[in-house]
Amino acid sequence: FLAGETVAEHLHDPELAGRGLGLARTTPVRYMQFTLQPGDLILLTAQPSPAWSAEFLQNRRLIGLETLRRDLISQVEIDPFALLIQARPGTGRLRIARPKPVAVVQDQLPPIDFEGTKDMDGEDSASPAQAAAVAGLAAAAISRPASTPPSEEKNAGPGAGEPPPAEEEKRPPTQLGQSGQPATETEIPALAEITPSQTTEEDTPAKVETAEVTPPLAGGEADASVSNEKAARSLPSIKLTPILLAGVRAVDRSLNGLGQGLRATMQRILPDDAFMNFPVSVMAFIAIAIPLIVVAVSWTVYTQRGAASVYDDYLAQAIQIATQAQGETDPNVLRQIFSDSLNALDRAEEEQVTDQSATLRQEVQGMYDQLEWIERLDFQPALVAGLDDSVVISRIVAVDEDLYLLNASEGRVIHATETTNGYLIDKAFLCGLGTNNGPLVDIAPLPRDNSLNASIVGIDANGNLLYCLPNEAPYAQPLPTPDSNWGHVQAMQIDADTLYVLDPLTNAVWYYPGQDSIFSERPGFFFDEDVPTLKDAVDMTVNLSDLYVLHDTSQVTTCVYSSVSTAPTRCDDPASFTDARPGRESGPQLQDAQFIEIQYSPPPEPSIYMLDPVSRAVYHFSVRLTLQRQYQSRNPLPAGEATAFTVTPNRRLFMALGNQVYYAVLP
Repeated sequence: FLAGETVAEHLHDPELAGRGLGLARTTPVRYMQFTLQPGDLILLTAQPSPAWSAEFLQNRRLIGLETLRRDLISQVEIDPFALLIQARPGTGRLRIARPKPVAVVQDQLPPIDFEGTKDMDGEDSASPAQAAAVAGLAAAAISRPASTPPSEEKNAGPGAGEPPPAEEEKRPPTQLGQSGQPATETEIPALAEITPSQTTEEDTPAKVETAEVTPPLAGGEADASVSNEKAARSLPSIKLTPILLAGVRAVDRSLNGLGQGLRATMQRILPDDAFMNFPVSVMAFIAIAIPLIVVAVSWTVYTQRGAASVYDDYLAQAIQIATQAQGETDPNVLRQIFSDSLNALDRAEEEQVTDQSATLRQEVQGMYDQLEWIERLDFQPALVAGLDDSVVISRIVAVDEDLYLLNASEGRVIHATETTNGYLIDKAFLCGLGTNNGPLVDIAPLPRDNSLNASIVGIDANGNLLYCLPNEAPYAQPLPTPDSNWGHVQAMQIDADTLYVLDPLTNAVWYYPGQDSIFSERPGFFFDEDVPTLKDAVDMTVNLSDLYVLHDTSQVTTCVYSSVSTAPTRCDDPASFTDARPGRESGPQLQDAQFIEIQYSPPPEPSIYMLDPVSRAVYHFSVRLTLQRQYQSRNPLPAGEATAFTVTPNRRLFMALGNQVYYAVLP
């Protein structure tokens, strides 16, 4: 409220009221500007009494601040907290009047008489609202002289209250009453700020002392200096070493500084100086303990109520999105609806899984799988014991009861044998970086009856083969160097005792005719005049004369080898996928799929399989790249992308996620 000789305004915007701090993302702010005249009053309050108004202040602005304060309290119908300000001519200093500290004047205060307030027995009493108002309503005068005469206190207005001469400021404060005359014992004592150092035996509760605001840190600095002085006197008595002594003093200074900072903060937010009489050590402890308590309480509240609230929000969102599918016929729109609903459901089940969320997932997932041709498999952990966190499996070879895993981070092979509880790591198996070869980049199975009795063969980036044997040291053999030399070997494949090597750097696929798994002849170039671009090739697979090269764009180049000069080798670069899913289109790329690995599976159902690492899905195609289905896990898998896969002749699908391996049985 603003009240002056010619102005009476209620500075309030109802549109910005109603929500407190912490209930909205932004703080509602309104700026107002006005010119204060001597004698103008400002009343600031967040919850005013219904009886208060700008006109109420205007009619009483000349009666004096103490009398006006009592009039405001007599109109209180709630527990207010307010600030009353009056502008007066002066030097620009802010003078604050407040109740004397209870610890100083408690024994001297006379009974407080609230006029017109009686209890049921007819005795005078103070209502809780009035008692709270006495403590909470502060009166302030801007640039009020320290020795304002009683007559000026009563009739303060424009032009009144000029600063007295300097010598007059040394006079003791004037004792004022309700009418501007010296106060009596029955009147409410005027508000004043008195520190313990200012209190003398001659002080009486009725005295009015208007003093400049003491800097908040003054008391804290005094306490800190005393504490440091005491610590300095006590340190020699315990005979600390110089280094330890310096450390103790540093800690002491830190605690003092921390306590003084907290003291200054609490002085700004607490209404009574009595709260500031804490020792520095207590203040420092509070500064450390309060944040820990807040975090603990916040976490407890979140775990008990926050998680359930987040779950409810996302579950409701998932249900709302799923209902949009009713009556929709566009498969692409339905696909997006189901995907969004599942994403919201994933967020909900990060907090908790309930029967309701499980039922909703089953329904929405079923409709989405039907659109995407997804078959869900029950994946189980394959390894009895986990692998080191540094392991990244880039290739998987499964032969009967043996499992071979290529660790790309070290370029070596991990061997595991099947047991009744899963695959057990064979720590004696050696297959990796050696004297005659570098880190392995790919591995392939070998026939059981090969001349070296090797289980698998690996290859490094420079075309060196490494035959790995059970319970024996590996055997290295360099391949004959091709005409263009080696660039960087990316992948290899063995089919019908012929070794195929992919070298994207030289844009080549070389084939080595073998004899009992030994490849000692010079290689042949797979292509004729029709040479596809292989610079971005990441993997390949071979089926007799058919070659499939996978690019990092998820496109596939298919070639059919011919040894007849009149019918040269021909390629489709890129080949076209056939995708008959609702709303999908056929073309050189499969929509919403990203492939990193390709594998050919022999009869009785010759097929091409490809791995999508992001969706952790294995796509099943015919040999003509017609999509048949895709396999995904029914049960949740660990976070992260898939890094390798293989499909065995006995219809087992293995999938690696970093250093973890899972398997499922294909239907």
